[in-house]
Amino acid sequence: MNNINFENEIFSLISEKIEGPYWDFKRSWHTKDVDLLHDIICMANNLVSHDGYIIIGIDENNDFSPYSCKDDECKKNNNELVTFLRSKPFWGGLRPIVLVRTFYIDSDEINVLIIKNSMNTPFILSENYPKDKNGKQLFAHHVYTRINDSNTPKNASADIDKVEYLWRKRFGIGMSVVEKLKIYLSKTNDWVYNDELSFFYYKYDPLYTIKIDREQDDSYRSEFYNKLFIDYEGFQWQNYEIIYNTTVLFSWVCSLNDGGRELRNMPQKSYIHMNNFPLPYYYFVRGELYYSIDEIFKYHYNKYDRPMLFEEFLIYFQDKEEQSQFDNFLNENVASIWEKNEFPACVIKESFNLSDHENNEYINAKKFKWIYENIFLEKNYE
Repeated sequence: MNNINFENEIFSLISEKIEGPYWDFKRSWHTKDVDLLHDIICMANNLVSHDGYIIIGIDENNDFSPYSCKDDECKKNNNELVTFLRSKPFWGGLRPIVLVRTFYIDSDEINVLIIKNSMNTPFILSENYPKDKNGKQLFAHHVYTRINDSNTPKNASADIDKVEYLWRKRFGIGMSVVEKLKIYLSKTNDWVYNDELSFFYYKYDPLYTIKIDREQDDSYRSEFYNKLFIDYEGFQWQNYEIIYNTTVLFSWVCSLNDGGRELRNMPQKSYIHMNNFPLPYYYFVRGELYYSIDEIFKYHYNKYDRPMLFEEFLIYFQDKEEQSQFDNFLNENVASIWEKNEFPACVIKESFNLSDHENNEYINAKKFKWIYENIFLEKNYE
């Protein structure tokens, strides 16, 4: 969802002047951590499989009018939210993904906590929080959710039918073949690789397989990373298919690198035009199909624990929205960043295996990753 569509959705929710099953309004940021954590968990466990929104800076008691967050002392940025959640005792180490977005109504700053929709429900604490019993407290192993416009009280747990729904969501019960595939691909360790037959299968539902064609892909493909490995002549493009029973659900291309020592999914590409010349960067979006398949390949086929050279230039976006924002940022700023040429030596270092043209592609790809990690993220998450 781009910025305009997102803001339009939030404006629409504000104009309704009611709270709902995946959105809530707050006049100000939470003053107590236990209240913030409770609201996040309830939204992460919402029952409509939608991103949850906690819209901060809207005064319900004053006809849902704006109340600026600009000078709110309790305001948190993305890094602070990550740190906040990382320190909490979530059962199984599974935590909600939460982002904060800011926009303005006239001159009033509105903050929106986006609690990403996840298949890892229910999110549960493994210990009481806080541990002392003074004042408000969340309880271990209680399931907190949101029904219509109300959260489960802190001293209660959701009804059994709501708990069952959240567990069914995690295990993909009642979902279509394609919906289940997305869940299964996210469970990297639950795939089994059969080297003799060159295919993977999901051990809890073996009708799902990833079949790699042993024949080399004869179509012409050329990428600089073909030659980054010591044994670059032992590089092969290979086609693969994801199959349920006998039905092909997806097909794409993978690369067998370094004489068969590493298997990787072919990265996605996006092009940025500078001086009317297209420059590509390479990426995966976390949680999406291409990323999940690559994680399976890396985990099960990195036979000799080789250094993964893709990581020098491959960007991992948190979601598709972040990738779109990065594209916009580059289109507006890449020329000035390129001109400053403040890249560290490791970024502009060439590879002896590559031609001049290939080295340009290699270095440019590393530059894009450096910009993402050192300029874009700091600018957006400061």
